[in-house]
Amino acid sequence: MQCMDGALDELLRKTDATAALIIDRGGPLLTERGQTKEFDTTTMAALAAGSFCATQAIAERVGESDFSSVYQQGNRHSILVIMIDESLLLILVFRADLGVGIMKYHAKAAIERIATQLAIARLPLRIQSTWSR
Repeated sequence: MQCMDGALDELLRKTDATAALIIDRGGPLLTERGQTKEFDTTTMAALAAGSFCATQAIAERVGESDFSSVYQQGNRHSILVIMIDESLLLILVFRADLGVGIMKYHAKAAIERIATQLAIARLPLRIQSTWSR
């Protein structure tokens, strides 16, 4: 969790985003950083996961196989939901006057850092399951 929180803190510093969350694709909130007091992050996590999965299914119906993010532009805040790996999503909440391009640019490094650490953490589990066969 420290790696995730550190990556999110760095992402928030570089982008001036309001909040960053990591959620399971099923909806549960894993961690949150930034100014989250004004948001119901538990509900946001569940809704973002559902929205991402629904939009991904629509993209597949029109032949889009490389689908990795959903962007919602608002008047006060915008939201970017990006796939970290097959099971996790990053939610980035930022002021509407900030550009989505800079968010995607800096999110990429944070996602790579988190995904690498998750792969390393899962490695012993893969080795254990192979040995027990």
